[in-house]
Amino acid sequence: QLIPKLQKTLPTRPPELPRVPQPPPTPPETTALPPPGTVFRDVDAPWCPEMVVVPAGTFLMGSPDDEEGRDRNEGPQHRVAIAKPFAIGKFPVTFAEYDYFCEQTSRDKPSDSGAGRNRRPVINVSWEDAQEYVAWLSQKTGKLYRLPTEAEWEYACRAGTTTRFAFGNKLWPTDATIAPSVLSALARLFQSPKTTEVGKHRSNAWGLYDMHGNVWEWCEDCWHDSYHGAPDDGRAWGGEDGGDCDRRVLRGGSRAPPTTSRARPTASGTPRATGSTSSGFVWCVRPHLLGTDS
Repeated sequence: QLIPKLQKTLPTRPPELPRVPQPPPTPPETTALPPPGTVFRDVDAPWCPEMVVVPAGTFLMGSPDDEEGRDRNEGPQHRVAIAKPFAIGKFPVTFAEYDYFCEQTSRDKPSDSGAGRNRRPVINVSWEDAQEYVAWLSQKTGKLYRLPTEAEWEYACRAGTTTRFAFGNKLWPTDATIAPSVLSALARLFQSPKTTEVGKHRSNAWGLYDMHGNVWEWCEDCWHDSYHGAPDDGRAWGGEDGGDCDRRVLRGGSRAPPTTSRARPTASGTPRATGSTSSGFVWCVRPHLLGTDS
C-alpha cells in the first residue's frame, strides 16, 4: 500500500526553474569626445565613417535680408549657442559605406542612377532610410549616432564664417560640385554633371568636405516655413510652432544653382519616405556626452 501512495505523490514532470531576468540591451555609449579638430573613427574599418570634432560656440543662423539669392525661409537671422563640441562626418556617407550597411541588414541597395558608387555620396536615400542607418551604426559601433540638427549642420558648414558660403560670397568649381549650367563655359570643362567622389574639393576651415553642392543632406528637424520661433540652443526643431514632421529639412544645395542652401523636399508621396538622385544621403553626428551635464 505504501508504494502506490508514493507514486501518487510524485510529480509527473520536474518543476519549472525560476526564470533568470535577462539584462536589457546595452545602450550606445555617450563617452567624451577627443579635442576639437580631431579626426577619428570609432571602429578602424572602412565601413565606419571618419568623424571630425567641431568646437562649441555661437553663430548667427540664417541669411540677411539683402543677401543675393536669399529665400524667405532662410530668415529671420537668430543667434544660436552650441554649448558642447560634437562630431560630424568628415565626408558625406558614401555608397561604399551605405552598401555595407545594406549587406549587413539584407536591404536592397539604392540605385546610383548612373552616377557611380564606391567613394561617391550615396543617393536615393530617404530620411527614414537615414534614420535606420544611424540606428544600425550606433548598434554596430556601440556609440551614439544620429542625424545633425539643422542648427548643427549650418554651424559646422559655416565653420566660423559669416559670408554667403564657407569660402566667401561666390562658389567656384574648386569649391563644390554644382550644375555645369550655372558655370561659365570655361568652368564647365572642369565640372561634372553628376555627383563627384567625396573629398574632391577643398574642405572648409574645420576640415569638413562637400558641405556645399554635390547632393542635398538630410537633417533631423521638421520643416518650418521660416525661423520665427526657432530654438536658440541648437536642438532639433520638432512639430511645435507649426512644424510639418511629414517633411524634413534638407541642406547643402545639391548640384542646383547656388541660390539657396535650405530646402523642403517636394518629391511626390510622403517626402520623408522618398529619396532622389540629388538628395537623401546622410551626415552622422556623435554628440558630446549626450544627456549629461559635463
